[in-house]
Amino acid sequence: MKPLIASSKIALALAALLSVSAAPLSFAEESAEGGDCERRHHRGGMMKHHRGWMGGNPREMMERQLSADQIRTLVEARLIMKGNENLQVGDISSTQDGYRVTIVTQDNSLVKEMDLAQNGLPVKMYERMQRRMERHEARDE
Repeated sequence: MKPLIASSKIALALAALLSVSAAPLSFAEESAEGGDCERRHHRGGMMKHHRGWMGGNPREMMERQLSADQIRTLVEARLIMKGNENLQVGDISSTQDGYRVTIVTQDNSLVKEMDLAQNGLPVKMYERMQRRMERHEARDE
């Protein structure tokens, strides 16, 4: 397996991270803890609150279809942000809903498997956002 940290890879990862967003790749930790982000959803609506970090158009972000290489770059960037140099991206395989990504240690011990949608969001978060968008559209009709 290639080393995780190389200067060109870091630059690419950070560029990709800024274009797609770091927040969805928090692997839903903040929403599981019920942080400030959850409280804001009730005040101004999720899409309104997140419009800034999503690049202005949530629908475009939801419709993105990233390649396995792009998913690898995004997950590597998130691991760099976490600061644990012992973790790295393992296998990435296609699934019906997107990708299954494994996080492993330097000696290839499995740490975590996660399912990401084709746009890079965790599948459960993607599905939840999709339902909210559908409800919002139904109200507007």
